[in-house]
Amino acid sequence: MYAIEFEADVVNEYLKISNFEQFKNKHARVVIETDDAPRERQRLSALAIDARDFKFNRDEANER
Repeated sequence: MYAIEFEADVVNEYLKISNFEQFKNKHARVVIETDDAPRERQRLSALAIDARDFKFNRDEANER
């Protein structure tokens, strides 16, 4: 296994690989490390609505 290491500033979805020709048409494994931890994805939480005393009326719901 041959390994190289380089640093790059990621500004878009492409990284420039130095000496690209020696890697052309070969399988490569890419590992990306950063100094800071990735931000946790925020998720929507369910609303807590107390509907125990709500009386559903189908006719009212279907009125236009």
